[in-house]
Amino acid sequence: MILWIKDSLKEDGIIDFKILESYKGFLIYISRTYPSITPYLKGIYITLDSWRPWRDEKAWKLPLSEIKAVLDERSMSSSLGLDASAHDKPPTKVK
Repeated sequence: MILWIKDSLKEDGIIDFKILESYKGFLIYISRTYPSITPYLKGIYITLDSWRPWRDEKAWKLPLSEIKAVLDERSMSSSLGLDASAHDKPPTKVK
């Protein structure tokens, strides 16, 4: 699984969402026995959630203070993905 992730990143940096989600579930199960895997799961979670709104360029969730600042500037709100309907379903591939 880890080698598949590594190979996918080498090719074009785009990973199939459903396969990565499946691998995440198995790795969570394994992390109960091997807790040292847990920190590495954060990267998988960030990758899987990278399509959601209010993320920075590295897919980390923006702090609430930054979200509020953007909401205060009404002219920028539409360009940053406030339209929730555009983010109902995950894409087939994530970066």
